[in-house]
Amino acid sequence: MKTRKFPRIMTHLPLTFFRDVGDRAIRYDQKGIIENCSVGGMFIATEHLFSQGSVFTIELELPVEQAATAIRIQARAIVRWVQRVIGHAGMGVELIVFNGSGKYLFTNWLRDASPHPISEGHGIHAD
Repeated sequence: MKTRKFPRIMTHLPLTFFRDVGDRAIRYDQKGIIENCSVGGMFIATEHLFSQGSVFTIELELPVEQAATAIRIQARAIVRWVQRVIGHAGMGVELIVFNGSGKYLFTNWLRDASPHPISEGHGIHAD
């Protein structure tokens, strides 16, 4: 049985994801729900499944209690496994690169949202 590199937190966070088509001028947005996530990856509940090994972009808004607006981040991800269960389909994905300060912002959000402490020892750091 595999163990996770990073602790996961349970969530119910909507996101948009897409793969670039052709010359990157066209994209087809899909919707999903992040059911659990960590610094290293997440499970996206969706009926719009990509095949294992597919690389795609995710966009999400992180709710922040103290901020007037949500924090928007974008990252590239790769599908590591696909779940084709009727009524609970989805993809387990690894986050491979964040745009801008996305990793730092996502890490801080996870730290604040986690019921258990997430420490630097778990590989959390800004790029």
